[in-house]
Amino acid sequence: MAKKRKKASNGHGCLYWLLFWWWELIKALCRLIAAAFKAKDEYNMAKNGEQPELYIRGEKTSDETWNQIMTSQAELREQTNRLYKFRRRDLIEIGTSIEAITDAKVADDCRHIVNELCGANIGANEEPETVETAPQALTKTGKCPKCIVIAKCIWRWMDDSRVVCHVSYTADAEPYKADVLRLIKNKPVHYAVRTKDGEMQLVEKY
Repeated sequence: MAKKRKKASNGHGCLYWLLFWWWELIKALCRLIAAAFKAKDEYNMAKNGEQPELYIRGEKTSDETWNQIMTSQAELREQTNRLYKFRRRDLIEIGTSIEAITDAKVADDCRHIVNELCGANIGANEEPETVETAPQALTKTGKCPKCIVIAKCIWRWMDDSRVVCHVSYTADAEPYKADVLRLIKNKPVHYAVRTKDGEMQLVEKY
């Protein structure tokens, strides 16, 4: 009788572990799906110049978790800056004009694009909240890419209206493409600006 009870116990044990790992698999899949949706939302917010608020399981992050996130972001920025430094060096060595693409130039170029082609009215004395430049890598064969820098410029006002301009530069430090977002009273309007017939033109608004 004792042996029979032992066999039944083993059978129940196998069933328990089977159900346990099945449940863990379902939870892992749910976390993966949730992370994918969160990453997509944060990407869209970052693209529009917004700063997502961080939550974990429906609650705001603790100070310790927040510090860990800030440390990770700082390390990521440091690695990114190192990468951009190497890319900038490579682009200088092959003779591009990347050194001419300063924050001041990016701000002036973006201001001109959004005012002349996208209906904005940003004054010459209105400095952008953010200016970022991202040097691009050489091609696989070590040649100069069509776009050597992608830059971003953001203006934001007290009523939460904003203008976000992403502009791409050629090896001669000339802008040739831009994607602009104007957020006016929480209503987004997108503009696609491209070079046609030798000059930048608005090709799409949506």
